Amino acid sequence: MKDPGTPISLFSFQAIITSLTGIMIFVILVISFQMIETVQQASQAPKTSPEYEALNRRLAELQAKLQQLNQQDAPIPDEWLEILELSPTEIIAMKEQERDRLAFLQRKERDLQKLLENAQDRLKASQARLEELEQEIVQLGKVLDEPVRKCQDEEAELEKKLAKLMKEIEMLKEEERNLVNAIAEKRKKLHFAFVGERTHTPILVECKGDSFRAGVYLSSDIRDFHGGSFGGNLDDLCKWLKGFDFSRYYPVLLYREAAIRRSHEIEEKIHSLGNGIRIGRDPIPKDAHVF
Repeated sequence: MKDPGTPISLFSFQAIITSLTGIMIFVILVISFQMIETVQQASQAPKTSPEYEALNRRLAELQAKLQQLNQQDAPIPDEWLEILELSPTEIIAMKEQERDRLAFLQRKERDLQKLLENAQDRLKASQARLEELEQEIVQLGKVLDEPVRKCQDEEAELEKKLAKLMKEIEMLKEEERNLVNAIAEKRKKLHFAFVGERTHTPILVECKGDSFRAGVYLSSDIRDFHGGSFGGNLDDLCKWLKGFDFSRYYPVLLYREAAIRRSHEIEEKIHSLGNGIRIGRDPIPKDAHVF
């Protein structure tokens, strides 16, 4: 058990603290000398790279902070702790690495500069060729202007002729339709054929049932008898027939289906007009045209 009257000595702890402080100041001085040497070597390199300028700014900041530490007892910043832990060999290796990287970037910059110059030369050549092509196009446009205008005029003339031709085609189509209709109507019209030598002119009488329609063959004078009953219409027909000379004319009775049942009565009435009257007779279909 110690004597409580004996005082405690702090000289050993103070000696340890003083030794550590001296070591830290020595290390900081070594790092400062190395950084100053690095700055001097970097200042001799060409200042063309952004990385080089950034490195200079970083060194200036470090020098300012180091000067602050020398002037006052300030705590060491956190970003300095990593640097303080490095050995001089590692710091020299980092310096060489940055120098190699700077040289590599400078070579890349020179290569890019050459590529840029080549691209600018090619661009100038392309622009000159483009101007030549534009002049050639202008000259070619002047040469082709007259043929193009001529072609346009011919095209307009052809369009006019085509429009005229289309109108003519429409007219021909209309004529064709009319002709087809006329042919169809003509096909429906009854065709008459007389056998042997014809000495009398036929009088065509279309018997429809209760009414009659009559006219001399190939004549345009057509008479209709349809104003009254069957008997009255037959009497009017006979009065009209009585005006003909039966030595030169003879009636041809053309019966529709509705009039066939009265054919005997019709012929008997016509025979009563005179002795020796010759009568022709023939049934006709319902869709045939007589006149």
